Amino acid sequence: DPTLEYQVVECPKAFEAYVQEAFTKKGVKSLSKHAWHLWILGVVVLLCAAGVVCNWVMQVKEERKRQACEQERLRRKRRKQKQQANGKRASVSSASDSDIDSTSSSD
Repeated sequence: DPTLEYQVVECPKAFEAYVQEAFTKKGVKSLSKHAWHLWILGVVVLLCAAGVVCNWVMQVKEERKRQACEQERLRRKRRKQKQQANGKRASVSSASDSDIDSTSSSD
C-alpha cells in the first residue's frame, strides 16, 4: 500500500454554490431550468400538422366543388342535346306533315 500525501484545502465559495445548485432534495437537477426549446419545437410541429390538415381539407373541398361543377356542366350539355334532338324531331315531323298536307290538297 503506497502512502498518500494530501493537504486539506478549503473550496472556493463560488464552487461550493455551483455544486450545491446542481442538487435538490430529490437528487440531481436538470441541466436546463426550463426546456423552452422542447416547447417551441412542439408548438412548431403542431402548427405544421395543423397547416397540413387545413391544406388537405381545402384540397378536398376544392375537388368536390370542381366535380360538382363538372357534373352540372354535363347535365346542361345533355339537356341542350335533348332539346336540340326534340327540336329536330319536331321540325322533321312538321315537315312531313306539310308534305302530307300538300299531297292531299293536290288530290
